[in-house]
Amino acid sequence: MPASQETDHFPKAIGVQAAPPTKDGPSKGIVVTTKKPGQVNHPSKDLVKTQYAGSTSGRRIYRGIANATAKRGYRPDLRREAIARASQIKRSQGKPRVAAEKKPRGKKAKKALEKEAS
Repeated sequence: MPASQETDHFPKAIGVQAAPPTKDGPSKGIVVTTKKPGQVNHPSKDLVKTQYAGSTSGRRIYRGIANATAKRGYRPDLRREAIARASQIKRSQGKPRVAAEKKPRGKKAKKALEKEAS
């Protein structure tokens, strides 16, 4: 892995982070920060922030990140990392899965379950 792949060593970083919390509680959205290619010498104008709502589907967010970074000339490996980060944020904002109840397998287990029930 080249050293410039990490965002610390590469000037064209893609920022992907969870949306800031609202007054009602934590937000479930994602904010993607990219740089405009033509505004290198204008730091106040060169950042573009795109916010996706929590109700936006994961595929739509990933497609938006991929399209925005491709149009602005980002490297494909940085693009993949940004999509992976967005995926992790989206997953962390969802509801935790409830483990399904384990079913008895085999004759002995079913007999033991029937014995406990009666």
